[in-house]
Amino acid sequence: MKVLLSVFALCIVSSSAFARPVVKVSVNTEVRRVDMMVETIATYQDKFWAIGLNGDTLKADGIARFFVDRDLPFQYFVRSMSGVQLGEASAYEENMKVLQDYKAKIIQEEIGEARAIKEKLSQYQQTIASPNFTGEMPPMDEFLLYFSEQRLPIHFGIESGVPNVADEESYEDNQRLIDNYMSRLTKLLESPSTVQQP
Repeated sequence: MKVLLSVFALCIVSSSAFARPVVKVSVNTEVRRVDMMVETIATYQDKFWAIGLNGDTLKADGIARFFVDRDLPFQYFVRSMSGVQLGEASAYEENMKVLQDYKAKIIQEEIGEARAIKEKLSQYQQTIASPNFTGEMPPMDEFLLYFSEQRLPIHFGIESGVPNVADEESYEDNQRLIDNYMSRLTKLLESPSTVQQP
């Protein structure tokens, strides 16, 4: 028994020694994944199934991997036919709470980032509207990247063949889009776990 758990711990430590690529997903996608994992743990709780290790094979399961991939604390609960007992039944609730806290944190961070983008867009628009504006458009890369990552349809105006996110109409549309996005994120904070995209 001691050997089995030591080998398992060694596998977790050795796998984390290799750098994994960081894949950025939208907050909407991550919230859906978290909600689905909460539902999975609730289902396991209803059936009194092991979490963290498969109760029959004692191999690591996808639930533990989900937590490890996000550097979240995880509580095991195993009652196997071979007599292995690990953790307490309270692990179900504790793990769901960790996920709910994680979800709230990423939504709050995203609201903060959306506010920052909105402010930068405002500054960008002021630069273009300034009487000292030279006519050379400042780079829009940050806006394009942000809107793309969040799957938000950025609005452009075209002036002399050059796209502009801050002409009067586009600016108002993009500001309204960010306001609506933040409003949907805030509703996610107020609602229980739901598998839907804001």
